[in-house]
Amino acid sequence: MNSGIDVSGFISYRNQLQSLTDKIDDIFIQALYEIAQRELRIAKKNTPVGDYPDGSGKVGGTLRRGWAITDITKTEDGYLIKVKNDVDYASYVEFGHRTRDHAKWVDGYFMMTIAESKVKAKIDEIVERHIQEAFKNL
Repeated sequence: MNSGIDVSGFISYRNQLQSLTDKIDDIFIQALYEIAQRELRIAKKNTPVGDYPDGSGKVGGTLRRGWAITDITKTEDGYLIKVKNDVDYASYVEFGHRTRDHAKWVDGYFMMTIAESKVKAKIDEIVERHIQEAFKNL
């Protein structure tokens, strides 16, 4: 007497899990890009814009327009993406600075520091959502 077990369902499930494993890098890249976009949005929103009188020839918003996201690069430990601002005075506005005469201190706005802390609290939620979406699409 032979007894047989139909394992075709298990084989199909194994193949689906294998396809998910092949896509895991793409899932994390998408999650990482969303994290960077959220951080960028919050940092831009918190960045002050200069207010100059008409006819001064100056236009505000240089610092806000200076925010950018780098391309995602693969490293030994995983992936790297940066939210950055290359405007030369960005660090002074972020962390604060002394006045020219060194008599007073101008407080920083902590645009990036605040953005980073807000997004850090949501990282697990974002990654989990991307993983759940991948499982739904199996």
